[in-house]
Amino acid sequence: MPANQSVETQTPPASSGNGPASRDKQHVESRLIELWEAAFGRHPIRADQDFFELGGDSLLAARLFAQIEKAFKTKVPLTALEKSPTIAQLAEILSAPTAPSSTSCLVAVQPNGTLPPLFCVHGHSGEIFFCWTLSRCMGTDQPLFGLRSQGLSGKTAHHTVEEMAAHYLQEIRAVQPHGPYYLGGFCFGGMVTYEMARSLTAQGENVAVLAMFNTPAPGSLEGWPLRQGYLAKRIMHELRKLAALGIRDKLKVFYTKTKGLGRLLLGSVRAIICRISAKSRLGSAQKWTQRMLSVPDLNVAAAKAYSPGPYAGRSILFITEEAPSLYTVDPRSGWTPLIQGGIEVHDVEGDNLTMYDTPYVEGLARKVKACLDRARSA
Repeated sequence: MPANQSVETQTPPASSGNGPASRDKQHVESRLIELWEAAFGRHPIRADQDFFELGGDSLLAARLFAQIEKAFKTKVPLTALEKSPTIAQLAEILSAPTAPSSTSCLVAVQPNGTLPPLFCVHGHSGEIFFCWTLSRCMGTDQPLFGLRSQGLSGKTAHHTVEEMAAHYLQEIRAVQPHGPYYLGGFCFGGMVTYEMARSLTAQGENVAVLAMFNTPAPGSLEGWPLRQGYLAKRIMHELRKLAALGIRDKLKVFYTKTKGLGRLLLGSVRAIICRISAKSRLGSAQKWTQRMLSVPDLNVAAAKAYSPGPYAGRSILFITEEAPSLYTVDPRSGWTPLIQGGIEVHDVEGDNLTMYDTPYVEGLARKVKACLDRARSA
């Protein structure tokens, strides 16, 4: 890596601008213990216990950090949990004077090892928590870098897949100037990864691996998630899953899925309002509506607008059983006409929320590792 190029290896706290510059650490620990006990549904939890050893996963982390943000009026990215997985360590971050957050999208999840690095792009949320759980199962010799949405770092967010791909390639090539490149993208991030691979190939670079994880095919999000056909298919799939669960688990899953769908619907409405205002001659109205859109809203809008050309190389698609119900077109059939070198499909366990969680992530990591090994020896 060039001496003048820095890559984020730990995440300082990001201030919302209205929180205090510092807090009493003992008070912070006490409040965090309350939040953790409520999130895990167990008592007591000590300040030195590890989030992952307690059984924490990506879904629980997202809920917990939303509560932390609400309680402390400060946004701490999920990436902080990997470097600070205990209450005591998080309390150090939250009680310290605020510091400017890194504006780099590239995060060195696991910078060490002798193998070529794997670069993974965020899903529609913009976060890369899945990179940490995947890296834990990939071994200490496999470097892994994650790419977070630029909007999460306090800078102006990109609005198109092409813009994101171009910016992420700049950051990647500062670490690895030339190929072969090993690229991966989760859900929406697979679209960005696909565009990155197309750009690299056009520049004469070698893309050894283009891996997509539950990635929707271009055009398969038209009308999503409001389209009647999608909603009917999705509801039937969820009802079949609920039938095998007990009443308590049914209620828990129903609440989670309903809340998630509500966020998607609200984001879609905001995006529609923004598109309408963009046609207005009132610049102030357009700027106001753009500020309404969150990073996930922008990423979903970018995914819907993405209409790429073909890719001459090959791709690997890791797909869960529920993936065809997530989109109006099955990703396998949707990507086939675009990827001219052929698609290698691997079925994996879990769903879009749990495929990177224990116990499913172990099997996924084995398949990813096997594909990387085969590409390196080719």
